[in-house]
Amino acid sequence: MKRFLHHGKIPLKSIVDLAFHHQPPPNPVSHVVNSRPAIINIHGIFGSRRLFRPFSKPLANALNTDVYSVDLRNHGDSPIAQPFNYVSFTKDVIHFIKKHIGDKRPVQLIGFSLGAKVALLATLCSQINASKCIAIDAPPYETVAVDSVLVENYELITKIINQEIKIEKGSKNWKKKLLKLFQGLPANATNNGDPSLYFANGFYSVKRNAEPPTAGQDPYIEYSIPLEEFPNLIDEIIGWPDLQGKDNLEGLFKLSTDSPALFMKAMHSLAISDDYSLLKKHFPRAVVKEIDSGHNMTVEKPEESLQCMIDFLKDS
Repeated sequence: MKRFLHHGKIPLKSIVDLAFHHQPPPNPVSHVVNSRPAIINIHGIFGSRRLFRPFSKPLANALNTDVYSVDLRNHGDSPIAQPFNYVSFTKDVIHFIKKHIGDKRPVQLIGFSLGAKVALLATLCSQINASKCIAIDAPPYETVAVDSVLVENYELITKIINQEIKIEKGSKNWKKKLLKLFQGLPANATNNGDPSLYFANGFYSVKRNAEPPTAGQDPYIEYSIPLEEFPNLIDEIIGWPDLQGKDNLEGLFKLSTDSPALFMKAMHSLAISDDYSLLKKHFPRAVVKEIDSGHNMTVEKPEESLQCMIDFLKDS
């Protein structure tokens, strides 16, 4: 993979305040709602809180509780900051829960892919009251292989960022041209949902891409995440923190929890090993639901995914 063009350093921050969307319950009777666990949705790499837009209101309605969808650091409307790793992501989420929900009220965390590992780590944190966790196609250990959907889309994103493929800002039909590039990837040609828009959104969300460049400005479209600052991004995504060593020196994470964890395994993905006993090292009460889909489960099987979430969370 070619080296990224360099655009400057970004700040180092141990904690950032996350942007979020709050979906209130349909019947907000305070003493009843506050007894229900609040739900926290956490998106995957290159995504944003918009990933869970189709699920937030149905979850709030079905469970009559508050549903929060967050943008992780370096995603969506949240601040850009180093470092880019699971411990930092999780610290931000824990800070968010303490600030907006409180450390006493139960929370139930739902995460997809990278967000699933963040949700799992937050569930292992004793500073919040995590009662349940749902991990959508990601395990609590280092992933053995990177899904082709991520690999192909990441490579296309880097080619555009490095200007190997050039699309000028504000040019005619630039969004259509961009989307066509993503739709042309073999990994995006699924029968049950096209993730092209998900990956292209990092270009669409940069407002200056829609306007012709000013004098001295880079004429080609930019990406919302400064990927040139995160050269080890793929290694970070497939990894899992060393909870018995350097990544847990503050003692933030327990090695195991009694909180139930549901692992929604995509049957056409290699993210979660077929040896389900590996899940029980940190989550002894782990259960697995197999879904006939690829890694991008919530796009391919949205109705089945939603019902699976509701069924697991409703008995609390």
